[in-house]
Amino acid sequence: MLSKYKRAGIYLKDFPQFLRNLADYLEQDNLLYIHPSEAPKTPIFGKLAFNKLKKAYSIKYPRRKKLIYPKNKKLSKKWSELLLEFDLTNSIKNK
Repeated sequence: MLSKYKRAGIYLKDFPQFLRNLADYLEQDNLLYIHPSEAPKTPIFGKLAFNKLKKAYSIKYPRRKKLIYPKNKKLSKKWSELLLEFDLTNSIKNK
């Protein structure tokens, strides 16, 4: 850390103040920047969950158009509402 600090051309007398500011920033609850691996994962709408939903949907609504599996495998608002309607929210996987 010290070598990177020197390489940036900042004087050594400011280094303790820099470390204090860094520690204060890291102790905050809501950080402005997060690493991509710490970001919340988007849920995947798997084929197993879709098949359960399709079966329940065809039993409740036999005359409606059949459901088609989404190509992007993302859980949209429409799919999440249907999963809530048929109480199948526990069959969704998180990435």
